[in-house]
Amino acid sequence: MKYPCWNASEEIREHVESVYGNSSTVAFSLLQAEWTANVSAAAVVSKNKIPVLWQPTTKGYGDPVWDNALPSNSIYMVWLNSDSAASYAEHGRNVVYTTPYYVAGMGAASGYIDIYNAQLMPKNLTSKQKKFILGGQVCAWGESMAGGSHGMDFRAFTIGAGAAESFWREHDPGQSPAFASGLGLGDRYNRFLCHLRRYGIDTIPTMPSFCDVVSR
Repeated sequence: MKYPCWNASEEIREHVESVYGNSSTVAFSLLQAEWTANVSAAAVVSKNKIPVLWQPTTKGYGDPVWDNALPSNSIYMVWLNSDSAASYAEHGRNVVYTTPYYVAGMGAASGYIDIYNAQLMPKNLTSKQKKFILGGQVCAWGESMAGGSHGMDFRAFTIGAGAAESFWREHDPGQSPAFASGLGLGDRYNRFLCHLRRYGIDTIPTMPSFCDVVSR
């Protein structure tokens, strides 16, 4: 919620000033944390479930407004920066890392290399801290995701599939098929994409190639 929206309500503004002493940005941040905690308690924790939420603050762990607002087993979907992913893990908070896996703006088939080479695990974590990085998630949002050869299927599979191996295991950096060392990686993905076309998923090759499949 954007704070000016809450500030526009006299009733909410009076509540904030009564509870937090003023109507500053910090006060509205505390209101946001209170609201999130209350919703989580009523809709999630009361059902013996674990809260999962997009990271609410740029800092990750270390923001006094949010550090103890939610149960310690909450899962933070980190999308703003790698430093915040590391800070959550360092303090024993669960993370699903999405920062390098946004495919919405990737309009070229070679974008799968960027996803393939993205680092799932933040640097300098101990073995114990790494256990709090539960995994990653490929994400996409925008106003032009549907239809055509560069629609959702393209971004989710032609590009997004590059994350699959990173989520399974650590690997050396890959190169595009423009380099001889990248031909094996490109061929592997092409065979996967051709397999998808047999099920009517509209994907295109990641390099000059073809699928022996007739799309319907």
